[in-house]
Amino acid sequence: MRALILQTESVGEADWEITMLSEELGKLRVKAKGAAKMESKLRAGILPFVTSDVMLHPQKNGGFLLKTAAPYVERLSIRESLCALSVAEVFAEILLAITGEGIVDEKLFLFAEKAFDALEEGKDPVTVFLYAVSAFIREAGLAPPKNAHDLPLFMQEHFEYPLGSFSFMQKACHEVKYRSDAQETVFI
Repeated sequence: MRALILQTESVGEADWEITMLSEELGKLRVKAKGAAKMESKLRAGILPFVTSDVMLHPQKNGGFLLKTAAPYVERLSIRESLCALSVAEVFAEILLAITGEGIVDEKLFLFAEKAFDALEEGKDPVTVFLYAVSAFIREAGLAPPKNAHDLPLFMQEHFEYPLGSFSFMQKACHEVKYRSDAQETVFI
């Protein structure tokens, strides 16, 4: 099964809890035993923003245990730009806010993959953000705000989304200037 990794959280010394969005099962929280260990074979496939081929094992308590996670699309370039990274983190948080546990929405999964792919390809993070978030909101059955400045309040009202994430992303994207003639990022 293919899944987009949205969030990883440490649980105990060696285990992680992974929140993923899959085409087949929707949003899931799964346990990854031993994933925090350096020699874990799961680590590369459970990094945030990675799309992985995963194999899950049902647990007696109703949850799932992650057995394998092989990266399908790694998206490592997102981490090279503070602006792209902050936009990707906000994307993941929005997906967590607007999707219910176990609710399957293949269209939302495809929108999410396209948004993360656009960031990976180096497209303007702010433009990608505005288009993708509008698509996510429409897919959730709502009309997005007409003004981009109203988006943080809209997200807080409709999805109880924290405003702090938007302010961090805005600050990161306004303080980073890209030089087109060089392969480096300059902080102003």
